[in-house]
Amino acid sequence: ALTAFERVVAPFDGVVTVRNVDVGDLVRADNGGTPLLSMDQDSLLRITVNVPQKDAVGVEPGVRAEITVPQMPGRRFDGFVERSSVALN
Repeated sequence: ALTAFERVVAPFDGVVTVRNVDVGDLVRADNGGTPLLSMDQDSLLRITVNVPQKDAVGVEPGVRAEITVPQMPGRRFDGFVERSSVALN
């Protein structure tokens, strides 16, 4: 009767980032709203970057961006500027 609940399926593809229960843990419906796990969608990432003032000219919504990270040498990620802040640091 409860076999329909033995499998948890996410509504989107992604990566489990936090697991709050382990295999064999008792899970109850009245656990106070504690999630079993947290997921992040990995097909679309939002990043925040600091751009020096001298380089900020032309950084505006819609501009294409190429992202590189030291942890993945030689790998480039295409993106675009969604918004920019006028805050100065």
